[in-house]
Amino acid sequence: MPGKTPLRAVSVKLLFARRDLFSNPAEAATETFTDMSIDSPEHDPDVQYLPLFAVSHRFFCSLRSSYYGRIMEYDSIAKSLVKFQKYMYYPLMVFGRFNLYRLSWEYLLGGVAPRKGPASWYRYLEMVGQVFFWTWYGYGILYHIPSNWGRFTFFMVSHMIVAPLHVQLTLSHFAMSTADLGPEESFPQKMLRTTMDIVSKTLQAFR
Repeated sequence: MPGKTPLRAVSVKLLFARRDLFSNPAEAATETFTDMSIDSPEHDPDVQYLPLFAVSHRFFCSLRSSYYGRIMEYDSIAKSLVKFQKYMYYPLMVFGRFNLYRLSWEYLLGGVAPRKGPASWYRYLEMVGQVFFWTWYGYGILYHIPSNWGRFTFFMVSHMIVAPLHVQLTLSHFAMSTADLGPEESFPQKMLRTTMDIVSKTLQAFR
């Protein structure tokens, strides 16, 4: 972004801190990989969901993820779960927000976020944003709900209600080709071939 400075980044982070319910540092990082290698089983973390989902037969070969830096084992657990992926898809999308929480802290604390160079300071800014969000959400909202059952109900409903967003984001890639046509295919052609435009009403246009 032209003219982006640390002060501007801090200002934007503080301005949109409450939007952390819908965005997180891990998502920002995976978007870079996704945009460069969209729907690539080896490189795109947005289609790498073993042992729960396999959107390509190539996952049956235990591919190595260049983003996570590990082998995605197609083991006995994956073989058992993938058989039921068509039944698990929508129920799991209801809990998609919890997976993003896990990815966020794995990104910040697991050595994925940059620790050196000009972007290293941003890791600490993201941590401050996480603390700010959980202070606002946990103490500012949940703590003031009078009963434990009320807190639990509000917590679950406020997270499950964003399920249509996760469905929209995953379907735009899961339903498209994962084939690599090589250097003969231009980048714009690949983007169009591997991304589905989800048609929705204005009120449902999350992104």
